[in-house]
Amino acid sequence: SHLVSTDSNRETFAKTIAKTLTKYGFDGVDLDWEYPNTPGNKGNIISKDNSTNLLKFLTALRASIGSKWLTAAVSVHGFMGPNGEYLKDHKEYATLFDFITIMAYDIYLPVVTPVFGPEAPLFDTCNDPSYKFLVAQAINTWTSTGFPASQILLGIPAYGNQYTLSSSTLDPTNFSGKEKSLFFGPIDKSAQAQTVKNVAPNPTGCDSPLEGGSFIFKDLLTCGFLTPNATTGQGGFERHYDNCTQTPLLFNPTTKTLIAYDDPTSLTEKVKYAKSKGVAGVNVFDASGETPS
Repeated sequence: SHLVSTDSNRETFAKTIAKTLTKYGFDGVDLDWEYPNTPGNKGNIISKDNSTNLLKFLTALRASIGSKWLTAAVSVHGFMGPNGEYLKDHKEYATLFDFITIMAYDIYLPVVTPVFGPEAPLFDTCNDPSYKFLVAQAINTWTSTGFPASQILLGIPAYGNQYTLSSSTLDPTNFSGKEKSLFFGPIDKSAQAQTVKNVAPNPTGCDSPLEGGSFIFKDLLTCGFLTPNATTGQGGFERHYDNCTQTPLLFNPTTKTLIAYDDPTSLTEKVKYAKSKGVAGVNVFDASGETPS
């Protein structure tokens, strides 16, 4: 926020980036501001003018780096304006970015949402009507506000999030007028908090290398939760596929542990959808989660 708050700061920041690109021979710069006009991490300085100042900074940065790549990782909602509402027009941003990557993952998070949910639901045919964040919505949000599909990459996850449920059974959830889903049930908030803070042994018996008990996809195989072809659960885990969200999940009834993730089947559906909407491609976060095959 501070780095783009004044003309002087914006010019200094832009020129510093340009010098760095030249010094090391980089092809361009990718911005990851999570997120303009929202609090983010504790202690972050925010301003209602963040999105406006970001646009001014992008103008200065484009002038400094010329034709080098200028990209950004962005939220599923778009940029938030000074009135606290998400912008209805992103056309000016599109003239300055070469492309953006929509971070269409962590839609449901153990530290945020009161229920267990899919990592990256494709559709909303079964979720809580008040929680309309999903892959399809994310693409539509950006394209309907003037950002060309040809400049959009869909971000897809190569990891999953771990929950501790309050029940040892996986009971289908059914919101009024919605399809049934294996997601959206209650979690054990006390046990969940310990896992997220890494203050207790991971109930799976296989410590996660990621913060908060998340697992990169390949570790679901190396930890023995999935068979080598990733189609069947093992080691106490059952693999299920939730058709309405088009995402898989692993569930261990003994430990009440559920891992919501994406796999080749669900990612194929996301890629098909992205292609049908004419986006430029997909961006995997991140490559460390991939398996050799």
